[in-house]
Amino acid sequence: MKDIKAMNMNMYNNDDTKKLVFADFARYCNKLTFYSFYRIFRKNESFNFLFWFRLSNHRNKAIRKLSRFFYRKKCRKFNIFLPVETSIGGGLYIGHITVGGICINPTAIIGENVNISHQITIGSNKGKAANIGNNVYIAPHTCIIENVSIGNNVKIGAGSVVVHDIPDNVTAVGVPAMIVKNKKNNALSLNLI
Repeated sequence: MKDIKAMNMNMYNNDDTKKLVFADFARYCNKLTFYSFYRIFRKNESFNFLFWFRLSNHRNKAIRKLSRFFYRKKCRKFNIFLPVETSIGGGLYIGHITVGGICINPTAIIGENVNISHQITIGSNKGKAANIGNNVYIAPHTCIIENVSIGNNVKIGAGSVVVHDIPDNVTAVGVPAMIVKNKKNNALSLNLI
């Protein structure tokens, strides 16, 4: 997680940008050819959005300026608030981007291979927003509020409101979010997180 934050605090160099774009691309298509990249870039709005998001932090000023122009257009088109300063690891997947309604605080730290659905909020009223681990699935209409930590390999159910930390390898649902499934023993647990 610290590496992601360090990468985003500074502008990406060409290699960082390339790695992040290809990690995102791998979530949309497993075959890396020029034609598949071009096809996914043209036809998949989610990947297209992420492509401009990644290039918006490029070290080259001309690339950064052009990318931010296209990125802002995409943000307005899909009703997404995702500042370019937000720390997001490679392999981000945004499902149903055309529905929009995504709002992510710039102080949030999001790990690698995270799935984000439509109509989610990751925010804070008091400063620091959430720290989200790797391989996390965030279902539609979910709110993650304040400085909470979400572990690795976590699933957060639709309509959940996360106000407490969530450990690794669990499924959490509800208002407020409660652990309902633990991957280690698959036992149902209704303890508040």
